[in-house]
Amino acid sequence: MNDDQPATIADQDWDATVPSRFLRAADLASAERGWIVRIAGLSVERMRNPRGGGQDEKTTVQFDGERPLVLNKTNAKLLRGLGQAITGSTIAGAMIGHEVWLCHDPRVTVDGKTVGGIRVAGSPELRAPVDVTIAHPGRRPVTVTLRRPPWLDGPAAQPAP
Repeated sequence: MNDDQPATIADQDWDATVPSRFLRAADLASAERGWIVRIAGLSVERMRNPRGGGQDEKTTVQFDGERPLVLNKTNAKLLRGLGQAITGSTIAGAMIGHEVWLCHDPRVTVDGKTVGGIRVAGSPELRAPVDVTIAHPGRRPVTVTLRRPPWLDGPAAQPAP
């Protein structure tokens, strides 16, 4: 569990007050720095499709001590780029045991509507920024820069002389 979660239910977004099996944007909305989590596993789960009914298969990422994240296409591509930078591999399982920095991104859109969401932001294991180009059909490609969380390299992270 992360230390920067609200102390009481009164301090939470309404969406965070309803239990969920999976991480949601509301879970990270109050975390100013986001969360650093360690990948424990990957799986494919059948889930109800909210748009058309029926069932879809979705990839989920399990983390040590936290609920899983349902991957959207953008986060899957960001994890692929992050994995290639950290492990040298584009195989999904190569990231098991590695840390990922997740943040709340208010700019995330679904079906053209800005709703906010969880975004892969980088990893403490990165030594240099990594640019990942995200290209979805019918949209202009966007380049996202994955980084090491900046507070890890600040004055508090430096050893005493």
